Amino acid sequence: MSEPLLTLQSSIEGSKANVSIYVDRVEWTRQGFSPGKLMAGVSTGGLSLLATGLHRKDTTGSDVIPIKAITSVTTQRDWFGQFTVRIIASGTVVSKSGKLGNSIEFDVSREDAEIAKDLLTQLMLGKHPSQQAAARAIEQPAPTAVPSPQREPDTVEQIKKLAELRDAGILSDDEFQAKKADLLGRM
Repeated sequence: MSEPLLTLQSSIEGSKANVSIYVDRVEWTRQGFSPGKLMAGVSTGGLSLLATGLHRKDTTGSDVIPIKAITSVTTQRDWFGQFTVRIIASGTVVSKSGKLGNSIEFDVSREDAEIAKDLLTQLMLGKHPSQQAAARAIEQPAPTAVPSPQREPDTVEQIKKLAELRDAGILSDDEFQAKKADLLGRM
């Protein structure tokens, strides 16, 4: 699995979340309070919470939106001075809470919102340096081995082989002399 390009601490639907942006996807995991523990705390007037404390439970798994499904990324300042990054995707996004929609919003600082929006825009448009490097690697064919130049046999060796053919009766003396003159003429 690849390393994220950017990881942010955020808030999604009122729960703390980790948002990670990868070359091919946006993933987020939320952490929240156990609903059963909250109900027990309310029904006991807070005594059970005092006795055991309110522990966070980590959600298992994560929600994912593929970069290719993202159609828009916007940022907007909220009432508390935070910025909301809204990712709109084609199709339906189903969150762990069962909420359906075609977008996810997470709250971060202004600086993080700008960084996230710029990064997601580059990824959506295929202009992120990691995507361009991969595209160049695909476009450029693998280097092929350059054949070593064929070394021409030594002229003396060729004449010796012709003499053997003449001595074996395969070449006549005239053919041998013509070929020998041809080889010596190329030198």
